Amino acid sequence: KRIEEETMSHIARYIAKRPDLTVEKLFDRFETDQNGYIDIDELKSMFKELEINVNNQLLRILLSIFDRNGDQMI
Repeated sequence: KRIEEETMSHIARYIAKRPDLTVEKLFDRFETDQNGYIDIDELKSMFKELEINVNNQLLRILLSIFDRNGDQMI
């Protein structure tokens, strides 16, 4: 729960610094293969740009947290 809160807080701060950016635009920017969801490589790219240091294990955990409907394959 704490990881999710800290991550969302960091993303919110990133978006707040860029008034023209929305969560939807952030999703569209990093969802590069147009399959409708963020995969682990796209998530890794997003966190790198957001300057959030995460390892592969944490990425998998975060992906499972944010994949509310369970449709993402890891």
